[in-house]
Amino acid sequence: TYTVTGFSNGCESTDAVVVTVETETVVANAGADVEICSGTVATLTASGGTSYQWSTGETTQSIEVSPNVTTTYSVTVFNTMGTASDTDDVIVTVNDLPNTDAGSDVT
Repeated sequence: TYTVTGFSNGCESTDAVVVTVETETVVANAGADVEICSGTVATLTASGGTSYQWSTGETTQSIEVSPNVTTTYSVTVFNTMGTASDTDDVIVTVNDLPNTDAGSDVT
């Protein structure tokens, strides 16, 4: 708590302010990079805080994504009070499906 006192013309006025030093920190972890096949879904799970904000706009700890091309997703994690934050990225690599040809039907 900091207090200030002002004096003017024989009058006195005092005011105080409380400064809270936050010691709780967060370390964002978006998880390991993921490889998926085209057309499939990956579940991304973040950790390191109490609330989450993904670059997709979602605010849950885990999200499902199904990108068409290799994509980097970011997550910002926050502490309990929402005043400390950290950001981490995860890359979802999309692999093309192999070309397969079994030939023509035979009767």
